Amino acid sequence: MKDFLNSSIRVLDGAMGTLLMANGMPAGVCPEAWACEHLDLVTRMHRAYFDAGADTVFAFTFGANSLKLAEYGLEERTEEINHALVRAAKAAANGRPVGGDISPTGRLMAPIGDLTREQAFNCYARQAKALAEAGADYLIIETMLDISETREAVLAAKSVCNLPIWVSMTYDEAGYTLTGTDVETAVVTLAARGVSAIGTNCGVGPEAMEQIVRRIAAVSPVPVFAKPNAGLPGGKTLPPREFAELTARLVAVGASAVGGCCGTEPDSVLFLKDLCKGLMQHGERPALPRAVTGSGRLVSFEEGFCPIGERINPTGKKKLQAALRAGDFETPLAMAFEQIDAGARVLDVNVGMNGIKEAELLPALVRYLAERVSVPLCIDTADTAALRAALAVYPGRALINSISAEPGRAEAVFPLMQQYGAMAILLPIDETGVPATAQARIAIADRLIAKAAEYGLSKDRFIIDALAMTVASDPAAAQEALKVVDWCKAQGLLSTMGVSNISFGLPERPAVNAAFIAAARARGMQTAIMNIAEPTVQTTHAALEALLNGGAAAYAARYTETEGRPGITGAVIEGDRLRARTLTAQALGAGTQAQALVDQTVAGLDEIGVAFAEKKVFLPQLMAAAETAQTVFEMLAPHLSKQESRSRGTVVAATVKGDIHDIGKNLVVCMLRNHGFRVIDLGRDVDNETIWQTADRENAALVVLSALLTTTMEQMRAYMALNAQRPRPVLVGGAAVSKGFADEIGALYALDAAQAVEQARAVTQA
Repeated sequence: MKDFLNSSIRVLDGAMGTLLMANGMPAGVCPEAWACEHLDLVTRMHRAYFDAGADTVFAFTFGANSLKLAEYGLEERTEEINHALVRAAKAAANGRPVGGDISPTGRLMAPIGDLTREQAFNCYARQAKALAEAGADYLIIETMLDISETREAVLAAKSVCNLPIWVSMTYDEAGYTLTGTDVETAVVTLAARGVSAIGTNCGVGPEAMEQIVRRIAAVSPVPVFAKPNAGLPGGKTLPPREFAELTARLVAVGASAVGGCCGTEPDSVLFLKDLCKGLMQHGERPALPRAVTGSGRLVSFEEGFCPIGERINPTGKKKLQAALRAGDFETPLAMAFEQIDAGARVLDVNVGMNGIKEAELLPALVRYLAERVSVPLCIDTADTAALRAALAVYPGRALINSISAEPGRAEAVFPLMQQYGAMAILLPIDETGVPATAQARIAIADRLIAKAAEYGLSKDRFIIDALAMTVASDPAAAQEALKVVDWCKAQGLLSTMGVSNISFGLPERPAVNAAFIAAARARGMQTAIMNIAEPTVQTTHAALEALLNGGAAAYAARYTETEGRPGITGAVIEGDRLRARTLTAQALGAGTQAQALVDQTVAGLDEIGVAFAEKKVFLPQLMAAAETAQTVFEMLAPHLSKQESRSRGTVVAATVKGDIHDIGKNLVVCMLRNHGFRVIDLGRDVDNETIWQTADRENAALVVLSALLTTTMEQMRAYMALNAQRPRPVLVGGAAVSKGFADEIGALYALDAAQAVEQARAVTQA
């Protein structure tokens, strides 16, 4: 499989679920279990794709992970089902490769959802092991919506087998996943973890996918593949020839392999194969960018200067020390937002202090911050166990601070860099201490770079710390550090410094720090660990951006911008629970009516909902706002009269029979509750009679139905027939549901949770 995507343009298969349904698979069953009872049919369907020209097929194991199978009471059959379905695909392959297909679990990772990292890892490791045992030639982790869950799937797969791993994310037309990760961030995160191919499937059709593929190919150092939709029920479905003509265009923008997702069939592949004949593979692929990523943002050290915020470090900060000891992470979170607002593009995170278990505290804080801020994190620790634990929970490509030449440090950390795909700061210090001269520091850096190569780590994975020492005790300290910066620039290496060291013991330290930053940037330093929120440093940084990087407009805006949204409304929008609680308590103490505070809170939810719809914020920010609003509502509840606390109306929500996915439904339920609706959540896999009876008994103003799969959408149509007995508004949504389908069955439609709130308010006139 090593050269499979490098030798010629490959054609992938198309949809399997719809083919099986057309051949007798009923709605509401576990598709993979039913397929195991009809293995000859599964083999025939795979053979139909091979006969049409597919170079490989994906085994019908998409939903065969233990968490999904558990919803049908089939968890104990995980290995059996995966083994059987891989064998069924290989029976059709005649020596051609078969991919072991792995999908999302159907649950969202904490804190947005309830899926823990350990649960996800164990689930994916179990399925990947079963697929490898069954003889899959590679693993395909596809239709992924969340980079955190995807990363767990990759780590789990690598822990149990050595098969090539292809990963395919699902993006909307703007190029974002459900949880707000953009294309470039996802690609760099995945490529750094050593996957063999990166692609995209589902979500959009071939025309909308063209720009997404172009963006993937622009940064991916590994082959790119794509499987667009031909159509969804209730919407336009492209005929096979038209689909093939549009999909073949994806090769020209960077795809090495193309196939189809929803709505495709063997004829789609047949035409696609013909159009791909004679097309050549692409030339040299781009190198992996010198960049780090958070859950939703990529920061390149090759594009502009990168301030690394230094404030989340307990040294000399009694308030932060107390908060960390108490397990209060909202204090460092507030510090994180302060630094981000000031211009930090990466955040250094350090918890080192006496009397704590760093291997427990550091990963807990890293996970907490990574789930709530989009910028990448720099994990700062000398404790290898703490570093390993923090890297294990970090969803993106982290920066490690730091690796020295002290005995055993490099040997301990280089393997972790390989395993987790991280970048690192090289600290030119050895067992003799800090070298006084640039020449001695350079010699140590050279040794570390040479040693890293033995672990397969190139110099592009590192940033050299030039070591800013205090000029109060060594007048040559600044010049020696700048000489190291000069050397790094000449060698094509990245450089950095912990700037505040330079001014220790001097008056007006911010002025000294700012001047040194200016000098180092003029010599080519790309990043620095600094207190970007300090006004003098911040102003100097902004001025340098205006002078060196075309930031004049942003510099001018600093003096014309108004402050962010004040009060509880602003705290809700920013997802700042600590500030929201403080402001609520102060307002109640000052005699403000509770209902007025409710109105401010709802105004924040409304505003974040509009921003979400406009792609200005994404799911993590939306949920953070909802959690913040819930905090305020809980504080206000005892102060509201029965009349004031009345519900806007009752909503009954459920995922339809046969569908075990409730991500979308859970988000809608959360948002509706925070907008004052009484929501009865019936859960997932709920039969229509139960939904109808509950709505009738509770006199519901609205019924909300969710379905992820095309195989379960027809339950919505069946419910509408039942609803006709005593009509009430019904709102439908889900990944496979289109407005066209909703119109066809006579239901309302919402694309996401924010639109669901709009529809509910319109129905109830609330």
